[in-house]
Amino acid sequence: MTLRLYEPGVTFDFKLSKEAEMAIKNTAKKNPSSKKTTGGSAKNAETKVTAWRCFLFCLFLLLCLAVIGGIVYFVCQIPGKLIYGNERFQLRKVEIHDSEYWRNRGNELLGRVGVPLRSNLFAIDVKNVRKRVSSIPNIKQVEVKISLPDKIILKLEERVPLARVGRDRVVDFDAVIFKAAESSVEISNLPVISGNVDEQAMLVKALQLIDAVNRNFYWIKISTIEIKESYLEVNLLHQQISSYRILLPVDGDFKDLLRKFETTIAERRSKGKEFSGVDLRFPGAGVLL
Repeated sequence: MTLRLYEPGVTFDFKLSKEAEMAIKNTAKKNPSSKKTTGGSAKNAETKVTAWRCFLFCLFLLLCLAVIGGIVYFVCQIPGKLIYGNERFQLRKVEIHDSEYWRNRGNELLGRVGVPLRSNLFAIDVKNVRKRVSSIPNIKQVEVKISLPDKIILKLEERVPLARVGRDRVVDFDAVIFKAAESSVEISNLPVISGNVDEQAMLVKALQLIDAVNRNFYWIKISTIEIKESYLEVNLLHQQISSYRILLPVDGDFKDLLRKFETTIAERRSKGKEFSGVDLRFPGAGVLL
């Protein structure tokens, strides 16, 4: 290896030995060039900037989560404090429509279905209230409406009794039995059904007979119906003059049977025959009793 030095007007060439040449190369390896040093510093600075950006992003994300959590907590507290915990929305008034018996018994009715006064209106399950009120025997249908800030409105359809069952119960056309004291209808003139009233099918037939008389034979007034094993024994007043006992099958048309009864009365009276009743359980003319 030759080393050349320049001076003004003079040039010097030195030939280096192998040992000197090796020494210069080793020194060069231990001391990187300024270019490499500059590149390493730039890389380190870029790494620091990236780490700082990541830190700021994480901090921003945490702040966003904190804000969202605060908003959710606040929104969840609104129903509890402004609605469910607000005394302004407590139940204080009960309004009953289209009902005679329950008209002035609103508090009693709500107590019976488990909705006490001072209940929060927003906490009342309207569907459940409707179901419970409908389960009261003398109520056929009900509509429930919440009226803010402090009232519940109940529109009721009461059951109309067709007959008395026993001493203190009545029954409507749907064969629903309820307390006579919970009826708004005067029951003293209603017919009395006795016998096997627990036999649902026979009870329904007795009610159908009463309904047929009320609709088509206004001059007939049924006093009693006794449910027998396979027929109905009826005591009635005809044209407010004569009392008769008639035996009716439960598998016939009651309108036709009552017309047959009318025909039998007319025929026997025209012949001057006295009788106390008619058995209409068999085909043909009625059998006099």
